[in-house]
Amino acid sequence: MRGRIPGIGDSFLKSADPKQTREWSSKHLGLAGKGLVLVRPWRENGETQEKHVTVWSVFPAASKCMDPSPAPFMINYMVDEVDAILERLKLEGVKIDEKRSE
Repeated sequence: MRGRIPGIGDSFLKSADPKQTREWSSKHLGLAGKGLVLVRPWRENGETQEKHVTVWSVFPAASKCMDPSPAPFMINYMVDEVDAILERLKLEGVKIDEKRSE
């Protein structure tokens, strides 16, 4: 099937205490990094050559980084064929924001 999601590229979270949330995520989830960004390297299906990274960013609760959405989190998926998955979602009645970056 075209338009496959092999993994999560980025996760963005808002937190009342970003430092504590990053420390907890590092200790309990095995994420590593400094500042706003923590990362988790991984390989797909035991692949030994290609290495991927999932980014975990924690922002202050008042951050405008996800505007205009009021959500306290955002997840960006890795997609092998963006146009294919968007077309399939449209056919299923999902509202697609025309603004996008690749």
